[in-house]
Amino acid sequence: MKKILFTLMAVFMAAVSNAQTAVTPPSEGEAWHLASGAFFAYTDEGWMNHTAYLPQTMQVAIDGNDIYIQGLAAAYMPKSWVKGTINGSIVTIPTGQYLGTDEYGNEYLNGQDVKAQSASDPAIDIVFAYDAAKGKLSLDSKVCILESSKANSIAATYAYWEGLVLTKDEPTKPQVIVLPEGVTPIDCAFTGHDDYWNADLIRPAQIAFNADSVYVNAISEELPKAWIKGIMKDGIVTFAANQYLGSYTSTTNYTAYNLFFSPSADVTMQYDAASGTLKCAKYTTADEIGVYDDVTNGTWTQISDKAATPATPAIKEMEEVSKYGTTSIYVTVPIVDTEGNPIAGSKLTYSFIVEDAQGNQAPLTFTAELYANGLEADMIEVPCTFADQTGYFQTNGEEHLIFLMQGNETIRTWKRLGVKSTYTAGGETRSSAIGWFDVQNYFTGIAAITSDLNHQTSKLYNLQGQKVTSVKKGLYIMNGRKVFVK
Repeated sequence: MKKILFTLMAVFMAAVSNAQTAVTPPSEGEAWHLASGAFFAYTDEGWMNHTAYLPQTMQVAIDGNDIYIQGLAAAYMPKSWVKGTINGSIVTIPTGQYLGTDEYGNEYLNGQDVKAQSASDPAIDIVFAYDAAKGKLSLDSKVCILESSKANSIAATYAYWEGLVLTKDEPTKPQVIVLPEGVTPIDCAFTGHDDYWNADLIRPAQIAFNADSVYVNAISEELPKAWIKGIMKDGIVTFAANQYLGSYTSTTNYTAYNLFFSPSADVTMQYDAASGTLKCAKYTTADEIGVYDDVTNGTWTQISDKAATPATPAIKEMEEVSKYGTTSIYVTVPIVDTEGNPIAGSKLTYSFIVEDAQGNQAPLTFTAELYANGLEADMIEVPCTFADQTGYFQTNGEEHLIFLMQGNETIRTWKRLGVKSTYTAGGETRSSAIGWFDVQNYFTGIAAITSDLNHQTSKLYNLQGQKVTSVKKGLYIMNGRKVFVK
């Protein structure tokens, strides 16, 4: 009898739950465009950015002071509508709105304060800034939109929006600056200091001249090939504010961001033709989150076309990624010669040598087959500035992260892995000494690096910017990037 009673109660509760009414708009509305924002869904890999896989429009219907939006529940209820109220320049969507029911149960749309510390914190209403004249809805930066299985709760959340902006008109994407046809860039070395990360900078760069116009790149570590344009008068070059550098995808949350040079003010630089240098006291770049590069004493120094022997590169670290059957290596490729003089990054390549257990040595070939969507053809010599769209090859100045797709079983048979640089200039090609990494020692837990030079270890900081010499599990800053130590 008790079992029957419980069963009847469960059926009754399910019936009451499923009796909730989903929002129905008075009309189909019209398509509004996704101007910016990031949509994350929880997967086996953790929270992943799925924005690129979503429709780039949502339906919006306005009826007096009522507003209806379809598409906020993008993970499992993309056709569901929610209802809000327009009050001047503010749109408020009450939290806890019922979206519908699927095989997993009822689903709701909730709001969350971005500063919430635990799942027990209360849900809040969803607030947008509304510009009726421009046709624009901007999610309050203090609010996230949650797709959940519980009403008025930030627990049991499996998808969320942040930074969402919808526009009635299709947004116009800014255009990057390109060199005019026939203009030939001149190789430079860029040096400076990043005040945000308290790190010295060095990376390959270029400068170009066209009448009174001056073009330079290497402005940002994230988009080193992006150009900015200035106008020179009496040795002073003025670069207009808010020049678009391009879009990049974050390696931490896989979100696409737009990067701009000096968003708020023009920047002046001084050019010395005699020494071939362009100097800048300070500049910044910024994306949708805030300041990205904060550079002082930036200097572009032109490099003459003369023969030089490049300094020895080094494999600083190797890490087996068992889950994907691959191994990553961190490589330093100095863009200086053996005497410490800057050399042209566009004329510098690096390559690898595999030594097997018998001492036989052979060049390592990166094949287009193993590096699908990353390489169009097999490659042995890797250009110093090369980075692919898939992420097999990542570069930041002299630092390179490379994924070895040859398979861990194959890599485990290697005795040593060597790296050397090759520089072609002044009608000559010269190669560096080989920096060797002991692969067998790594796989037995005694990783060692041997080369002809003593290489400085990576600088490691905590999130407060304090240098640390030993680490525990947590988040740190290494070489200006966030890394998670497990």
